[in-house]
Amino acid sequence: MKKKLLIVFLCGLMLFGCSKGKNLEVKNQDDGTKITSTEQSETQTSEPEKTSETTTDKMGENTTEAASQQEVQAPSSPNKEAAKNVPAPAPAPAQSPAPAPTTAPAPSYNTTGKGLPDNHPYTYSSAFEDEMLRLVNEYRVSKGVGAVGLKSDLKESARYKSLAMLQLNYFGHENPNFGNKNMDYLLWNVFGFTHYSGIGENLGMVASTSAANLSAQKLFEGFKNSPAHNENMLKADWTSMGIGIVLSESPGTTFKSIPTAICTQHFGK
Repeated sequence: MKKKLLIVFLCGLMLFGCSKGKNLEVKNQDDGTKITSTEQSETQTSEPEKTSETTTDKMGENTTEAASQQEVQAPSSPNKEAAKNVPAPAPAPAQSPAPAPTTAPAPSYNTTGKGLPDNHPYTYSSAFEDEMLRLVNEYRVSKGVGAVGLKSDLKESARYKSLAMLQLNYFGHENPNFGNKNMDYLLWNVFGFTHYSGIGENLGMVASTSAANLSAQKLFEGFKNSPAHNENMLKADWTSMGIGIVLSESPGTTFKSIPTAICTQHFGK
């Protein structure tokens, strides 16, 4: 039986300026491969409003929050002459001891409890993820923009995004489990990655009737051959990256219900 290979990629999103994609064309290759490409158009967006100031260490993982303080003016004291004619105030009632202060738990980037159903069996492919990082960094170095560092927080969010697309049977930058909000909401608000001043996202998938056809190399080549994804991978501002690749042999109809590799690249600066 002739093996079929489906490769689909969505345009890379970048915030400081957010790049939103629109579908361009579907190309049917001679070997039966189907490639869908998208185009990006850049618009400006502001960072979400913050209610607390966040500081981070160099790894971007341990955070402490300084709550905003409100200044209160004390009332002015009465002059001495007026004080002679004012009865002394009654003593204040005894106060119960103040409760001991509690320490807020350190923020966690673990994806447990973020509400994904278990609709389809899956595995995370560490081998594919490691290979993707190697390919991206070799490519960046060859273009003179320097390698990016792997960050565990961005890896967690990238894995979560790939798994969400599998379990919720969709493929796109929006997040239907968070009101169809875009990736800036997922990273800055849900995961709390406010220690990154800029973020980016590339999405890609490869599906085949044979799982043996799935590879990190095919995913990387798809990103590289798409102008929007290629621009995102080579952006000189990026210093950090996380990769999440989910494999499933029985995904939903969005992925043709055949063996599929779903990849998310998350970038940060």
